[in-house]
Amino acid sequence: MSETADMLEGLDALRSRDGLSGRVVKRCVKLIERLQTPVRVAVFGLPGAGKAPVLNALVDAQVLAPDHQAAPARISHAAAPRMTVTTEAGDTVSGDATLPIALGADLLYAEIGLPLPTLQQMSLLNVVTEPSPEECRAALLWAAQRCDIAIWCTRTWSAPEQTLWQSAPDALKNHALLVATNAAEATRIAQTDQTGLSHGLCAIAMERDMAMVSTESAEMLRQKIAAMIAEARREDLDAAYVLLAQQGADEPRLQPVSTPESPARPDSPELRLVTRNDPPAPGSASCGSAPDSASASPMPYGAREALPAITPEAPDLPAAARATLSRMLFLIRAAARDLLSDAPQDMLEDAAASASLVRLEEAFEALLERAEDEPAIRDTCPGVVEMLEEANELMLLLRIEGTATEAAEAAVLLAQVRDDVVRALAA
Repeated sequence: MSETADMLEGLDALRSRDGLSGRVVKRCVKLIERLQTPVRVAVFGLPGAGKAPVLNALVDAQVLAPDHQAAPARISHAAAPRMTVTTEAGDTVSGDATLPIALGADLLYAEIGLPLPTLQQMSLLNVVTEPSPEECRAALLWAAQRCDIAIWCTRTWSAPEQTLWQSAPDALKNHALLVATNAAEATRIAQTDQTGLSHGLCAIAMERDMAMVSTESAEMLRQKIAAMIAEARREDLDAAYVLLAQQGADEPRLQPVSTPESPARPDSPELRLVTRNDPPAPGSASCGSAPDSASASPMPYGAREALPAITPEAPDLPAAARATLSRMLFLIRAAARDLLSDAPQDMLEDAAASASLVRLEEAFEALLERAEDEPAIRDTCPGVVEMLEEANELMLLLRIEGTATEAAEAAVLLAQVRDDVVRALAA
């Protein structure tokens, strides 16, 4: 039995256990869904950046007609070519899909199903929007609910594009790739980028007046995405492992995953709570916690769909929520003082580090309990609760390893949690 199958069996058994909290059941259901479905990839970029050719290169087929895409579209695996479109009037029309597909301005959204082998591992979302900053920010928020990996297509990675990406939700930044369809600009892009997205820049060669990606570049792009998919799947398996360990279940042993573009996963987990957005531009929508994909409406973004209005930056933070956040900040400072008092003047030994990690794990659990016990926190600051849930998962992995290296990473994690709580209090 594969590791994924083992995890699914463990999660299903845990979900059926009597007396389990609603939060744990919800996480079980979410992880089961994620492990059973293809990874969701979204392709972003301003008009003319080459999104359709990049998407065609990913699936190794001419699915979308370049320069004829005026509506966002989800492309996923199906037994036979089928397409369902939503018109501006709100009607849905279904029929056979004939490649390449052109989507006109009279459509709001399209669901395309194709029997392509590549779509068994991933689904693709082509994010089409007007070039205005407001529409682009709305599109980023909309797509953050519906993707696991983000690809930004660009020709020059201009300053406005960088500003848009900096305002994107953190959820998009965990797994993101910058694809330059103007390879001549790749060196300049890497030198001038202030967002960090160009760290893994993928410069590709285009052919036929930007109508398609060259064969060599298409293969390179597919390898990079395969590596990112493997990493995303690895994190899903890690999350399942952590949940089973937290609940005292018999969890399978995790195995490293190797891909053509990435080596075996390191023993210690990578902290993913480090990305921070610049403040949203005046008048733009602020970035809160995205709802689960299962509950996300398939309708497109912008004025046609209400964006999440409740975020940690909401100005009407209730007194109960503010008081709870203040108590949480007190707990964080107390944990930091304990950590400093335990730290020796010289090198931290593993035995002392293990004891510190146990106390830090208890502190993170207490923080999450405080947040969950106050309904106003979940109602007005959903991002804080989600952040604490992720921090507890990471903290458990660090405590399991139990060395001085993990103790240092736990201290960084505690500082990051403090920053998030302070930011919520400053609203």
